[in-house]
Amino acid sequence: MHTACAPHAQVDALVSARTDGENDSTRRLKNELLVRMSEAAQGVLVLAATNVPWALDPAVRRRFERRIHVPLPEAEARATLLRIHLGATPHELSAHEVLGLATRLDGFSGSDLSVLVRRALRGSPACTLCGRGDDPTVCIMHRRCATR
Repeated sequence: MHTACAPHAQVDALVSARTDGENDSTRRLKNELLVRMSEAAQGVLVLAATNVPWALDPAVRRRFERRIHVPLPEAEARATLLRIHLGATPHELSAHEVLGLATRLDGFSGSDLSVLVRRALRGSPACTLCGRGDDPTVCIMHRRCATR
């Protein structure tokens, strides 16, 4: 038997909870998706990801038998993600300083860290972590907060 996979990233964009104010085409799309999920052939894996599972239509949530919660990264994982996103870009931070910065970025997702590094590399103006402006990303390049 062969298994097929039907992945859906950010499934909440397709099947958020139904409301009275929805237009007819949106309601039909959601109903059709629910029907197709119910009729999926044996051996078909439907895999979906969302950052807001509470926003999904309850009927969609019921169709996923298994739910896996992937928590936000811990400090060490955030440090690794920062190093990956920095790549070969020259910067002044030691490994200890990167870990210090990662510790201060508690609550950031992998995507948040990617955006943060991209903005820092573009030269964002200042840093909220040290109170010097409105953007924590500059610390990656200028060492203002990582050592505190």
